[in-house]
Amino acid sequence: MALLAGGAAGAFNATLIAGLRISPFLATLGTLFIGTSVQQLLSDGGQPIYIAQGALPGISGVLILGVPLPLLVVGVLAGFYGLVLARGRLGRAMPT
Repeated sequence: MALLAGGAAGAFNATLIAGLRISPFLATLGTLFIGTSVQQLLSDGGQPIYIAQGALPGISGVLILGVPLPLLVVGVLAGFYGLVLARGRLGRAMPT
């Protein structure tokens, strides 16, 4: 369900940006405002909707040498992305 909602928001942003030629920053900010307003309407009073920590299985609570595993995963992915941009054909083709 969340993937569909995210895809719909992305498609809506793309329509605003490409179709109506609205600045990407303003389109995203407007979509954020709309999403926040819908969340407040659906939650009866605007309280954020949280997912309990115990409901998320997997790596969220794992520590490696005192560092949360999700932070390590993001670091590895950022390093890989930097390597691809610095050394790969894709990175060399990017305009600066």
